[in-house]
Amino acid sequence: MEGFSEWFWDENFWLTPGIKWEDLKSKTPGVYYGQFSDIGLPSIYMGLFMTVLRFACFRLIFIPIGKHFGIRVKRPRNATPNPDLEVEYKKSKFPKDEKVKSMVKKTSLTEREIQRWFRVRRQQGAPGNMQKFCECSWNFLFYGSVFVYGVYILWDEPWFWETKYCFIDWPYQHISDGLYWYYLLEMGYYWGLLFSLVFDYRRKDWMEMTLHHVITLALMGFSWGINFSRMGCMIVITHDVADNWMASAKMAKYCKKQTLCEVLFGVFILLWLFTRCYVFPFKMLYASMVEIHEYVDHFPVHNIFLGLLLFLQVLHILWTYSILSIAFQKFTEGELKKDVRSDTEDDDEADNSDDNANDSMKDFNTILPHVGNGDAGKADGLIQRRT
Repeated sequence: MEGFSEWFWDENFWLTPGIKWEDLKSKTPGVYYGQFSDIGLPSIYMGLFMTVLRFACFRLIFIPIGKHFGIRVKRPRNATPNPDLEVEYKKSKFPKDEKVKSMVKKTSLTEREIQRWFRVRRQQGAPGNMQKFCECSWNFLFYGSVFVYGVYILWDEPWFWETKYCFIDWPYQHISDGLYWYYLLEMGYYWGLLFSLVFDYRRKDWMEMTLHHVITLALMGFSWGINFSRMGCMIVITHDVADNWMASAKMAKYCKKQTLCEVLFGVFILLWLFTRCYVFPFKMLYASMVEIHEYVDHFPVHNIFLGLLLFLQVLHILWTYSILSIAFQKFTEGELKKDVRSDTEDDDEADNSDDNANDSMKDFNTILPHVGNGDAGKADGLIQRRT
């Protein structure tokens, strides 16, 4: 184990030539450099606290607000136990017509009854509109609060306005208490999301979201440990700008405030284009790829960080295409057609509504998959067809 630790924490991999781990332990009073030990376990404890706080906010704040706007708590509905159908369900959640006909002979049920059983089984345990409203409210509360706090602590910092100061004098850059708490809150939030994946409804993108949270925590933790927290917090706050507006748009949708929903979604699109298609690639990514070499010697781990950031930019491009294509469809055709990326959750949206009335959600269409930091849900039909 000791040999693995020495190999993993090799200074030649993590740091530039001539820099030692011992150099990142400040001996000057009042000057602090990031240490793994100061962010690792504390961020996990913060994640546990966030989990408890999330549950309390659901019960004490978000559910009463949801009820005030007429959102109902979903009544549990389980499919009637049927071993034969359960076997087929594990093979395919959407059986073809030929398979349904063969099951008719095996179960003595009609085709309609079998299709209804599969529909109910797919939605068994799925969150209702109240649960989704609470999740969006939690994201709205966190993203809004942490973004305001981030702007507050960074506004007077020179590196908030000029990225070159993220690299000048590295790694000997003092970390303020405010920046430490900003990192701790952000990492705690992602730990909380990771914990919630264990006991929440397992959505179809469970694996993708798990990888997303793990990679985010790794990037933040390692950037903290090698004292690259300045660029780290700049990248994080760039992503926080638009997420709050998406969450608020979804909240308005669940409250049946359609006009407000569309206005908020429009603001989200503008902020998304500015932060994800301009600020991130032309400021953050450029600084991490080009500007850094003017002040910092090359070190191997930088290639890994850069590769993950480039992968993130590819995702931004794909998501931007989805957003713009759907918005264009809204303005040219007056309605949104079915999203080709949807499957279980969207196909059965009618059954997932609180009153379970099939006609109640016909005018809602899926917008796009998750585009924020950690909200595992979909946009769930933010734009409504006008009749």
